[in-house]
Amino acid sequence: MLSLPFAFLLSVAQVAPSAAQDCPNDLLQIDGVEIAAPVARLLKTYGAPNERRLLDGEHYEEEVVFDQITAYTISDRIEYLASSRSGSCTGRGICIGGNLDEAAGKFAGFVPDQDGQSLHCANSEAACSLVVQGAPNIEKLVLQCLP
Repeated sequence: MLSLPFAFLLSVAQVAPSAAQDCPNDLLQIDGVEIAAPVARLLKTYGAPNERRLLDGEHYEEEVVFDQITAYTISDRIEYLASSRSGSCTGRGICIGGNLDEAAGKFAGFVPDQDGQSLHCANSEAACSLVVQGAPNIEKLVLQCLP
């Protein structure tokens, strides 16, 4: 049984399934770094990485690791970005350490997982999604694109 607040369930119920809302661009970024941004933006935002590793034979070409932040790239562009760093936020102020229920109120198109531990939204045009993990407090933000 889901333990989501009734107001949240009501807001989701008001959105017709045939009119699914795309995740807006301001949610498809963490700390101002958006999907498809060049690696240079990642370095400008987070500084020198702890590790950069070329990936041989895997979907992504490179892994770039910072303290509590991991990015995967293809052709020098970010295709996956995950942060569990305190203070990391989306453009709508959904932040690590924030409340998952409050995050749900910042975009009515979020879909909760079955156990109530995360929310996600997808953007069909960009084929990317944002996943907000952790309840009651957000522990991780993940941006990812389909291959």
